[in-house]
Amino acid sequence: MLRNAAVALLVAILFAANLSCAEEASFSRVKVPDAKGNQAKAVLTFSDEHKALEVHPAKRDAVSIPYGAIDSCSYEITRKHRVSAASIITAPIGVGLVVMMTRSTSHWLEIHYHDALLS
Repeated sequence: MLRNAAVALLVAILFAANLSCAEEASFSRVKVPDAKGNQAKAVLTFSDEHKALEVHPAKRDAVSIPYGAIDSCSYEITRKHRVSAASIITAPIGVGLVVMMTRSTSHWLEIHYHDALLS
């Protein structure tokens, strides 16, 4: 009887310790659009401690979106050839041709959420 109680207590302690260990996943190579549509560097963090998705732009105020306010998310990946005016100009030399043969990859995450103050 005493042994079963000790095992149950140990399991309860381990379970509580597991719940209290909040982890955060951060992505530092993120860009977010500003009001004019220009992209700015930011850090995207999924915070278990705050139960929110946090966006920390380099030169603006941070934005925190609670997990409960998120309606939907969509993810998209795009791959395209790196063709620009500079690569076309240097194509006869050979350098631009090599650049145009490579591909750039972009990952897009779009988050739809509702503001708790407006609901």
